[in-house]
Amino acid sequence: MNRRSWTDIAVPAGLLGLGVIPVGFSAAIITWSVTGAIPADHPRLAETPLPFAAHAIGGLLFGLLGPVQFAPRMRERWPGFHRASGRVFVGAGLLLAISGLWLLALYPASATWPLQSGRLLMSAALLGCLPLAVRAACGRDIQSHRDWMIRGYAIGIAAGTQALVLFPYFLFIGEPKGLWSDLVLLSGWVINLAVAECAIRRAAPRRATALMAAG
Repeated sequence: MNRRSWTDIAVPAGLLGLGVIPVGFSAAIITWSVTGAIPADHPRLAETPLPFAAHAIGGLLFGLLGPVQFAPRMRERWPGFHRASGRVFVGAGLLLAISGLWLLALYPASATWPLQSGRLLMSAALLGCLPLAVRAACGRDIQSHRDWMIRGYAIGIAAGTQALVLFPYFLFIGEPKGLWSDLVLLSGWVINLAVAECAIRRAAPRRATALMAAG
């Protein structure tokens, strides 16, 4: 298997694995909201089901369609499907960000100020990244489109990374509480954005080489 074929499989599979926990939890929230069988340990969901359901729907579609958007071979073989699913993906991301801001407004004291500030900043950043990605695509600037989509996806799928960070912390140190819990959650965004920028910068020399060869 050559490097290109391996990348075609590994990248979508890795992203799908990263989204398993947030997608699963989003599906559970949607099910609870529809059936009314809300667990007793989720009182806020029972009080205000609409913003939680909106957040879950956005998260579910975002997590499922993200790996599809970053599958190179699928983009090349089925460009029409890529564009159509991309529109749904962007809409889901915007719903995820707007509903996140809605929940922040409803529950401003649900966490410490560092986490609430991070949620506000990342929701606003997601609302910025996705329209910039669409604008770049409309202008045929595919490289900028890809870069902004990577950044947007990194922000929106951070719940998966947060779970990966929380598990070893819980295993070796114990349950994080208060400020420590919030800092662990914030690290999910920091890690994802760092990886996203590394991926963008790593691709830059290959793009320059391709442009020189084309010229």
